[in-house]
Amino acid sequence: MKRALLFVCLFAFGSLHFAQEYNASDESQNSLLWEISREDIPAKSYLFGTNHIISSSFIDTSVIISECIKKSSVVITELEKEDLDTALLLQQMKMNDKDYYSFSDSDDEKFLQEFFRNNSLLKPFAEIYFILKPMAYWLFYFYGQYIKHESPGTTGFTSLDDYFVNEARNQNKELKGLETVTEQMSIFMDSIPIKTQLQILMETIRTSPEKLALGTTSLNICYLRQDVSCMSSIMIFGHNFPEENRLFLERRNLKWMKKLPSAINYKSTMIAVGAGHLPGTYGLINLLRIQGYEVKPIKF
Repeated sequence: MKRALLFVCLFAFGSLHFAQEYNASDESQNSLLWEISREDIPAKSYLFGTNHIISSSFIDTSVIISECIKKSSVVITELEKEDLDTALLLQQMKMNDKDYYSFSDSDDEKFLQEFFRNNSLLKPFAEIYFILKPMAYWLFYFYGQYIKHESPGTTGFTSLDDYFVNEARNQNKELKGLETVTEQMSIFMDSIPIKTQLQILMETIRTSPEKLALGTTSLNICYLRQDVSCMSSIMIFGHNFPEENRLFLERRNLKWMKKLPSAINYKSTMIAVGAGHLPGTYGLINLLRIQGYEVKPIKF
């Protein structure tokens, strides 16, 4: 479930919306791997932007990345490695007694139910959709989209996130996470009002699968050319939900920045998080620089 949630988040992240325009970045500043240093700390640390739906084969032969991991005492990823409490996750998805579905258009309920009836993952909920929060179905939908786009014969697929976890364990590194699965799920289920959740869900299911797939392709192109400026133009919930987009990236980055200094100030640390968290005013690169760290790209 933890791996599935990561896949869903990034697949959705890539499938929705790119800003109409973005400023082309300085190619010398384009990289997924960054070195973090400061005069008053003993060791350098590293920041890598992952893509949860790209195979570890993208980097597993890189001598430079391998050396960065070897130099690090600590490896930090997005999610803590914990036993999953599925009952708690289900409870997070369930509608509260005081909440209800309020459709803004008279045709929306019919459209939603018909859409659910024609989707294998959502079909069981077509007549009882009101038992779960709208964002639960949003996640189910994107999980279904991920499964459809997963290449045949990928049973041995290792994600970039899993690569860093596996390397940390193989090399007996200290392994930490920036948030729990419960905390990540809470972003979707608890931090967004039900009315807004429903608006996001309706906008998503009214978007053609072809358009969603095009977004994923565009994201992967940005990623493989390591264009962080391009990635900063992605909005997971679309143009109509700026506050929710900020919640998903900016607010999480600010929370993470309260945790990262306690690691990088004392030990060499490899930080591996989704690439969308790196660029922008509230991206980790800039937030680290604001705190006095020198952050520079490493070509690999």
